[in-house]
Parts: sequence; C-alpha cells; structure tokens
Amino acid sequence: MLNHLVNGEFMKYNESKQSKNLMKLNNDYIELFNKTNSCFWKKRNLKKLNYRIIINKIIYGYYFKDKLNNRNKLKTFKTNPIIEEKREVDTNDRIAIYTVIIGDYDSLKEPLYISDQCDYYVITDKMRSKKTCWKTIDINKFDNLKSFSNTKKARYAKTHPEIFFKDYKYTIFVDGNIQIISDLIPLIEKMGHHVFATHLHPLNNCIYEEGRDIITFRKATKYEVNRQLNYYKKMGFPKRFGLFETNVLVREHNNDECKNIDRQWWSEMEKFSLRDQLSLTYVLWNNKYKFSWIGILGNNPRTNPRIRYLPHKE
Repeated sequence: MLNHLVNGEFMKYNESKQSKNLMKLNNDYIELFNKTNSCFWKKRNLKKLNYRIIINKIIYGYYFKDKLNNRNKLKTFKTNPIIEEKREVDTNDRIAIYTVIIGDYDSLKEPLYISDQCDYYVITDKMRSKKTCWKTIDINKFDNLKSFSNTKKARYAKTHPEIFFKDYKYTIFVDGNIQIISDLIPLIEKMGHHVFATHLHPLNNCIYEEGRDIITFRKATKYEVNRQLNYYKKMGFPKRFGLFETNVLVREHNNDECKNIDRQWWSEMEKFSLRDQLSLTYVLWNNKYKFSWIGILGNNPRTNPRIRYLPHKE
C-alpha cells in the first residue's frame, strides 16, 4: 500500500473522504448509464441503425454488433482481472499524471479531484487557459517531432514518458477524452509487482478480431491493418493472446523493462498503423512475456469509477 513515515513508523495511505464520495457518485452514474444503454439496445432493431449511431453507442457504452458472423446479436467480452498484492509506494514520491491533446481532437478536461501528491501535465501544441491545474508541455519544442502528424505526435508522447517525466518514478497517462473523477494514486497500488498496468479490452481478446473492427469502423485503412496483421501472423503470433484498451496507463516508466516495451511499442507503430492496441500484445509476445506481464486495472475503463469516459470532440 502507499505509505509514508511518521515518527519513524510507516502509516497507511488513506484515500480522502471527498475522493471516495466522488467515486461512489460516479459509480452510480455508470450503473445508470449502463442500464439506459441496455434498454436502448433491447428496444431497437440493429439493422435499422446507421454507422454513426453504432459508433456513438460504442463510445458511450458496452455493447456492439457482431457483424463478422452476420448475427444480429449483442455480445460482450468479459474476464476476471488478475488479483495482485498491492504495491508499496513512498508518498514522498511525486506522481506525474499526464494527458496528450494535439490539435483540436479533444478539449482539456479539468479533474474533479486533485491530489496534493500529483502533478498534472498536458502535452500539447497549443497554449491552454491559465485557469487550469494542467501544466503545459509544448510539444513544438521537440524538433524531432515536427514532421509528424498530430496522431503520431500523440502516440510518441504516450509511449515516451521517460523523456518528458524523467524526474518522476511513476506516471499515469489518461487519454484526452477521459475526465479524472477521484484520486488516481490507488491505481499505482493496484499495479502490484508490475511496472506497467492498464485495462483489459472490454470487447475483444484478439488483435485479429480487433483489426477487423478497426477496418469496419474506418479507424485505419484496410491495407495498413491487413499488412500489419499478416506480418504478425507470419511471425507466428497466436489468436486470442489477449487485448488491452490503452487509454489509461500506469507505469514505473524509468524501469528498464518498461522502457524497453514502450520503445518497441513505438517502433511497431512507426512500421505499421498507429492503432496502438494492435501492437502492444505482439511486443509482449515477441519479448517472450506472457499476457500477465502487464497489470490489470480492471475489465473496462468505462466502468472504472475513478474516471469518466467521454466522447472525443471530433
């Protein structure tokens, strides 16, 4: 657990009552929203829904249509998270929480709860309002990134926390469409013995299935996805190895193993598509790591009461 020394003795980290109350309220909201979406799906004939409505439901909810098998059924992918012992972390260690917003894809979201032990950063290409807890890191100052697209810049920042936050032991990355609701320090506790943790993907456990969904919803071109997956298949990467949703990342980012995975993850995105979920598990497998090398924060980031999952601006 998170501890600190008081009169020579370790004292257990206690989450504030305010944070716990915010988390409880958000959990109530999530449960209500989930029920509302479930009712929506039951009352509608999926054949009559257009792509925009389906995409919105995926953004907000927990269900999707299995087009690949031509069935009008809803399915969810569920698995139980791995239970780990809680990590002990000295509360003298400051923690960097960061998000990345390049261009106008997302708007900056103020946390509802701000921890005194955490510093909040936004890596961006624009000046943000001074009335914010987020400290700005100007990505334009990095000359090696100037030729990159906005998406590629964002992926670089996501996979290189040791460059931006070398003086911190831990970083917590949150995607630009996620609002922080309560204290995120317990996410570090949840890492256990791991140096890298994230959520399971709520819908798929296989990059080959995820690749087909990416093509269906036009998140990348068919050519670049098939080129990547065909290469992984040729290398022997198995089906159903597992899949993560990487919009929240907790890392001991200066750890050599963590840096190695992050660098190879970035290398795969440079070679193939920028859909980072397609390449992370391949990198684990290629390094002879099991899926369990990465710690599990939960089954689904949308149901994590410490955060609120919102639609992207665009």
